[in-house]
Amino acid sequence: MVAKKPRIVIIGAGMAGLTAASKLHTCRSPAAATAPFEVVVVEGGTRVGGEDKHVGVWR
Repeated sequence: MVAKKPRIVIIGAGMAGLTAASKLHTCRSPAAATAPFEVVVVEGGTRVGGEDKHVGVWR
């Protein structure tokens, strides 16, 4: 029987969610071939980035 990796679910693909996913992705041991856990980011909207939107200030 193959043991399943623990799954970490991050709700929201805004700046905080993407930063958390990035930190978890890079925190694994360099000697490990794969991370000891799986990271899943769930977003309810149609794009990532949360409420951070480009505003045309410079003209």
